Amino acid sequence: MVGGAAFLAGFSLTREVRAELEKILSGREFLDESFEEGISRLRRDVFEKDGERFYVYVKKGQIAGWLNIEDTMSLDMGKSIDLLPLLEDADVEEMHFLHTHPVAILEADKLLPPDTLREMRVTRKSNFPLLPSSQDIATLAKQKRFLAERNLPQKLSHSVLDPAGLWKYDVDLAHQGMKYISMGRKPLKDGERIPDDELLVMSPEESAQFRLGLELIHQQEQFYGDRIGMTEKKIEELKRWAEKEWGVFLDFSAHEDASL
Repeated sequence: MVGGAAFLAGFSLTREVRAELEKILSGREFLDESFEEGISRLRRDVFEKDGERFYVYVKKGQIAGWLNIEDTMSLDMGKSIDLLPLLEDADVEEMHFLHTHPVAILEADKLLPPDTLREMRVTRKSNFPLLPSSQDIATLAKQKRFLAERNLPQKLSHSVLDPAGLWKYDVDLAHQGMKYISMGRKPLKDGERIPDDELLVMSPEESAQFRLGLELIHQQEQFYGDRIGMTEKKIEELKRWAEKEWGVFLDFSAHEDASL
């Protein structure tokens, strides 16, 4: 394990970007482990840690490992730091942002009976997903727009690790729903403030993300109502809905075994 700032030594970055990232990464851990080793470690955290964990797997030549990018964390919400400037180095081969949705969320929201949850913690398996949230998807959409507008290489992917498995997700910025969600309020000039009447109503971005959040909750409920959980048919229906209605591409891989 090395410090996050020391990890930057092998990257080709402008002086300004390097200085900013060194400040952000000071005191953070960089774990010299493979992608699969990181998945195994974070899978344990799904069942053992109450809060979400946020890491990014970065690969550039001989540099490969997992960087802790956790910022503001709570049971209900997690936030990660911004590392997109790393992609200023054209030789970065991969950035895979991954965070967890732990069993503790199921317990807090009382989505399953206590006996089912206790068994889940013991067996380290589940048939009940905790899908990527609207915030997760919006973060990716805004990152992709950021990269596209700056003509930076889009070598990034996003995943959520939950009690059932790994959800990889991507978005189509050309889809009307993603056009709105990837937008942000126009930057304010010095001394400028958002008019009060604008603050009282949702922006198109906020409205679209709110609707997506409600629809994702409804989709997730389809896996819980009958207490059966995931089936191949339900997953395929979810994937078709997400792509058609929102331009979101979902790919799910179940945990292969319970050995941790």
